[in-house]
Amino acid sequence: MGTPGRRARAIAVSALAAVLEGREVVVCAGPGGVGKTTSAAAIGLAMAARGRRVAVLTIDPARRLADSLGLEEIGGEERRVDP
Repeated sequence: MGTPGRRARAIAVSALAAVLEGREVVVCAGPGGVGKTTSAAAIGLAMAARGRRVAVLTIDPARRLADSLGLEEIGGEERRVDP
């Protein structure tokens, strides 16, 4: 069955997938420091793990998206990230 944390995460990912079903674009917007980048990375990874094709983009020059995706750096080129 797994741990309670894993079950809770699976439920949350399933609920998120249901909300995003059929959507082609999701925009995470808001003021600084509210978790936009972290949310975008988590949504992208969760949807990719479910077999969806995903692109996560940022215009923020900081490394937060790279950190959230576990990358050393993000350049200007397309890059594959395994979920």
